[in-house]
Amino acid sequence: MERKREDMFATSVAKYSDHTDTFYHDLRKDEKTIDLALKMSMKGMSIEAIADVLEVQSASVKRWLTRAAEQYDKVNDNMMKDLNTPKIEMDELWIIIKKIVSRMKDYEDDGPWMWVAFVPGCQLILGFVIGPRKQYVTDKLVESVKKHLSDKIPLFVTDGLNFYREALLKHFGVLIEFPKTGKRWNI
Repeated sequence: MERKREDMFATSVAKYSDHTDTFYHDLRKDEKTIDLALKMSMKGMSIEAIADVLEVQSASVKRWLTRAAEQYDKVNDNMMKDLNTPKIEMDELWIIIKKIVSRMKDYEDDGPWMWVAFVPGCQLILGFVIGPRKQYVTDKLVESVKKHLSDKIPLFVTDGLNFYREALLKHFGVLIEFPKTGKRWNI
């Protein structure tokens, strides 16, 4: 009888580990390998290169990166609420180097773009979206930023792309344009 009770205890402890409800739960690789894969990704290594160096499958690296992004989103949504920031800058970056981009304000592109909204001076990223240079992607960026803000509307600074104007008006409904002076402002 005593032996059976010990086996039941060991089984229940095995089902609940220190990884339950964490990013590492139910992953077969050790934490150090997964952490190294995430660091390599942040340094710009491709999924295939990471898999090659760590001697794992590319699908595993993709799964780890996806889980990390999902965990980031959960933490971000829980921690960043009712932020009161005076200024937010937004910009889009083309992901592949050496592409010549038109400076037109309505320029659309189906290629991969990274859209970023951040608080200048403190390096706080409020939102980012990967997608084509289209209106609906800009809307997603502004929507992701809005859910973190308090009721006070900050000053949004952009590169003048008309997609931002439409998205900001849709989500905030207020437009104040400042005249262009050609000088840099330090707000």
